[in-house]
Amino acid sequence: MDAKEDDAMLRGQVAIWHCMFGFADAMALTCAVELGIANIMHSHGRPVTLHQIGASIDGTSSPDIPSLARIMRLLVRREIFAAHQPSDGGDTLYGQTYSSRWLVTESGSESNLAPMGGFVRITRIRVTRRLECKRNVRLEQAPVVFDVRTSK
Repeated sequence: MDAKEDDAMLRGQVAIWHCMFGFADAMALTCAVELGIANIMHSHGRPVTLHQIGASIDGTSSPDIPSLARIMRLLVRREIFAAHQPSDGGDTLYGQTYSSRWLVTESGSESNLAPMGGFVRITRIRVTRRLECKRNVRLEQAPVVFDVRTSK
């Protein structure tokens, strides 16, 4: 193979990987919307740690911080949220970006796209159920959202 063909093969492999793991972006974004992470950051008015985010999630006494860290790492990588490492070596601080401001649903926000997160989740459930009916076999259903509300 020549260099052009090698490059084309590599691009093809990347395209397949993006298709295979593209659902994780939608799942993480849906989770962030349902947990109200953008609202939590907005209400603090400054960058916050994972523990501060976890403590502010409604309806939980002990959130699963490692799962929340994985979700935030993915969303930082996609530039939905920003991460800052303090110079004193403390915990990573997570802040908002122009993208995450579209997820704020608190009163006073000009507009938001948060309702689309629920649409993505509902659409995935419907597609999975249709596949089950068409194939007449029960497909294993992966969790629709990560559950960071409990550690189990």
